[in-house]
Amino acid sequence: MNNVIHLKTPISVDDLLNLKIGDVTFISGVIFALRDEAEKRIYQRLSKGKDLPMDLKNAVVFHSGPIVKRIDNDWKVIALGPTTTARTGVILTKVISLTGIRGIIGKGGIASKHIKDMKSRCVYFSFPGGAAAVGSAATIKVIRRYWQDLLEPVWELEVKNLGPLVVAIDIHGNNLYDLILRKARSQLTRILNKLK
Repeated sequence: MNNVIHLKTPISVDDLLNLKIGDVTFISGVIFALRDEAEKRIYQRLSKGKDLPMDLKNAVVFHSGPIVKRIDNDWKVIALGPTTTARTGVILTKVISLTGIRGIIGKGGIASKHIKDMKSRCVYFSFPGGAAAVGSAATIKVIRRYWQDLLEPVWELEVKNLGPLVVAIDIHGNNLYDLILRKARSQLTRILNKLK
């Protein structure tokens, strides 16, 4: 039986030590929703010694391009669903190292060759695809928008019980995607052997 765990941001390495792949997690507090171009800008600025307008130390980043609507003087999140993390590749692991991000929410996982760079630093949470309404329902408010010159800016959001999120890559480097793939290959071999 997997654990159900509630986390509150900001989160530390200690908060992540007991998380195991397959654990179901809900996150409350401040998160940052962003996509590829924003992540590239974060890396470029930090690698040149420039500051960021947001504090990502011990933060949770959601790989998402949310649909956000202006209503009167406020922003409202209409849809908050995941985008594919694997696209970000080596930039992501450099950003984790430079910022101290502790959690990444997305879909599709991270290439195995980059997981070693996350070990002891960060956890990857898988968000169910097609559940953008669940994400928007968990959003309490938009705190701020950064880099509005980007097609998809960074959104600082306050969320309550965002989830269910599945721990897909834990801080020890265990990978749920690889585990499922190994089990599937084993079953396929067993089935093919029975057909001989």
